[in-house]
Amino acid sequence: MEDRRYFVTLVAVMITATFAACGITVTLLYRAAVDQQENRLREIVQSRGRLIAAVADFDAAQSRDYPGGPVEATLVQVREAHRGFQGMGDSGEFVLGRRREGWIEIVLNVRHGTSGEREPIAFSSELAEPMRRALSGHSGTMVGLDYRGEIVLAAYEPLPELGMGIVAKIDMAEVRAPFVQAAVLSAALASVLVLLGASVVRAVALRVRLRSEDQARSLDHSNAALRSSEARFSRVVDYLAEQHFFYAHGQDGVFTFVSPSISQVLGYTVEEFSCHFSEYFSEHPLNEIAEKRTQLSLQGEQQQPYELEIRHKDGTLLRLLVSETPVRDASGSVVSVEGI
Repeated sequence: MEDRRYFVTLVAVMITATFAACGITVTLLYRAAVDQQENRLREIVQSRGRLIAAVADFDAAQSRDYPGGPVEATLVQVREAHRGFQGMGDSGEFVLGRRREGWIEIVLNVRHGTSGEREPIAFSSELAEPMRRALSGHSGTMVGLDYRGEIVLAAYEPLPELGMGIVAKIDMAEVRAPFVQAAVLSAALASVLVLLGASVVRAVALRVRLRSEDQARSLDHSNAALRSSEARFSRVVDYLAEQHFFYAHGQDGVFTFVSPSISQVLGYTVEEFSCHFSEYFSEHPLNEIAEKRTQLSLQGEQQQPYELEIRHKDGTLLRLLVSETPVRDASGSVVSVEGI
């Protein structure tokens, strides 16, 4: 249960982090796209505004006799020029408008090669905000409501030569659409990848945990075997302590080490036995052989086990079987003898 909670928490954290990264990336790309679209719309209204202004200046001088006057002559040419206009995306639109008393009159709205008349909009209305700004003599870009009540990204410019305003716009829904789709697709794909990644991590973690548990069990078995071995060794040492003692002496024959079990074997304390190895020898001939064997060991010759006779602290004589070996220093010289 706890592992499952950890897994769910891991997935939640990874999904949250992934969504945050995707959201930031999509937002930055969206902002860049909006800026690019603003620049495009601004270029459209500026270039077409200059072109229409040039035509209007020409008509003002050359088309005074045109039915409806020079302004109508200019509008006819503009409508004709935009007859084949392919628009900007699915919702891009180019609009000309003018103010008549307290109303905004849309004189040209071209969208994918079509145009049509629109009902006038009150100048004080919240609709057609970009056109209202253009007719007020302002230029720029904005996000606001158009004459249909749709939220659009628009660029606007005044046309003082005609007493009109020009607007190029595109629905914000169209601008957002690819980024919304990308965000949804990225979120779905990221969720799948996170789940797959988390599943892999969980499987690896489970394998590591199982391996750790196996190692722990193996270590427990090893520790148990070690404890058993220690117990056996302890029993051996206890047994040796009853009938054996360890020793070491230098070239002078004086003991430099005697194990505490000396008291159990011969009755002496370690301090009492820290003397020359022959101190407690009896007069038995075996001891002469023992001394020769020890001298040979001190000369570096490994000796076979030998017997000697020694006096117990209580005065009784005991036969001991001795095994000893020479000990050499780094230069190879014999410095002592160790034995049991």
